[in-house]
Amino acid sequence: MKAPRIAALLAACLFFAAPSFASMRKLSDAPVPRLIQPTDRAQLTAEGIRFRWSAEGNSSAEYYDFRLYEGVQAVESGLILKERVPRDRSEWIVPADKFKPGQTYAWTVRQVGTRRSKPGYSIFKVAS
Repeated sequence: MKAPRIAALLAACLFFAAPSFASMRKLSDAPVPRLIQPTDRAQLTAEGIRFRWSAEGNSSAEYYDFRLYEGVQAVESGLILKERVPRDRSEWIVPADKFKPGQTYAWTVRQVGTRRSKPGYSIFKVAS
């Protein structure tokens, strides 16, 4: 007897939540940027490390949201750097003092505008 009630409750939740999910998709259906550089074993130069990406599809970005994290997860506790990169740029140089040789980092880039993309995600390790 409990199983039909649970099923009915679940169906009602999905019915009422569906419009919310649909509107969320409209806000986040911009193309995900393709991350190009750095790759694993990034070489740290005196200048720092150059990050490159490309906009995929028909970009309506007003800017790019660039984030760098220490470790392999893109979580707030590991956030090192957050930058608002102008839409006419597809690269960003992060100063050398933000990195430790032998450490692994994650980075993300998302398009932000009238529509927001999901973030492109990549990890790399700084050469020792």
